[in-house]
Amino acid sequence: EEQAAGIEALYSPASGLFAQVILVLGGMLVGLGILSAIAANWWNFSRLVRVIVVLKGYVIMVLTAWRCEKNHPILSKTFLFLSSFLYGAGIFLIAQIFNDGGHWLNALAWWMTGILMVIIVFRDEFQLMLLQALSFVYLWGHWFESEYWSSWHYGELTSVYDFLKAVLDSPGPLLIVISLWCLWFYM
Repeated sequence: EEQAAGIEALYSPASGLFAQVILVLGGMLVGLGILSAIAANWWNFSRLVRVIVVLKGYVIMVLTAWRCEKNHPILSKTFLFLSSFLYGAGIFLIAQIFNDGGHWLNALAWWMTGILMVIIVFRDEFQLMLLQALSFVYLWGHWFESEYWSSWHYGELTSVYDFLKAVLDSPGPLLIVISLWCLWFYM
């Protein structure tokens, strides 16, 4: 029996990374389809209904991911990915509903904060990759909208010292990079 169990363990099915990627991409397409259908009729809803649709959709996706986590882990990751996109879209849509004139980088930072909470609870590597992609967009936007970009672009930052001084004068992006590095090792 021991030898049979050892041989059987050698031929156990491999984890389906390809299937996970296809399900996540499928989840993204379904999520984008739902968002497109809602966005097409967005102005026909009242403000309260719009907020309820966004919040209820997010809560349903997270609860479904939590419910599927034990028996269907791949499906759970798909629902988590969908919930992250609904959360991000919800931030931008609710800001649009109430005519919030905030900066898009602030909305992106709130989106990253929400994804960070999901990563801590579910410990999902796809969420971590999404967080890193959003962090890259945030850092890119922060750099190109700062005074340092124009200084570098026009040749005023000529030495490594000037560049490091510019980076340390605005520690937010540097803290994001350090936090992501720590989170990667926490996972």
